[in-house]
Amino acid sequence: MAEPDKLEAVLWLTFTLGGFIAALFIPVIIVINNLAPGIGALSQEIVSYDSMLARLGPLARIFFLIVVVASIYHGMHRFKFVLFDIGLLKFKTPIYVLTYAIIVISAMIAIYSLILIPNP
Repeated sequence: MAEPDKLEAVLWLTFTLGGFIAALFIPVIIVINNLAPGIGALSQEIVSYDSMLARLGPLARIFFLIVVVASIYHGMHRFKFVLFDIGLLKFKTPIYVLTYAIIVISAMIAIYSLILIPNP
């Protein structure tokens, strides 16, 4: 009996976690930032950039970094298997390299962007 690939199991676990984070938090972010102020449930000053950063500080940056990177990872992992399903399995190694390179580059851009955000 073949040994199960432990790395593949970890990758699927992070894929599932990325999907969970995206499905749970992106709608909440949309409601808090866009819908709630529009219908008068929250004041625009409460959800403003300066107010959120002043109250939450580094916690807000870490939260948005996790949401962005988890969503990108989930999407690229799904895209990789879509490419395999349409018959590109013979290009498995280049697809793995390309998708994980996109994930790493996107994470680095997100981290760089969060570092550059000025404090209020």
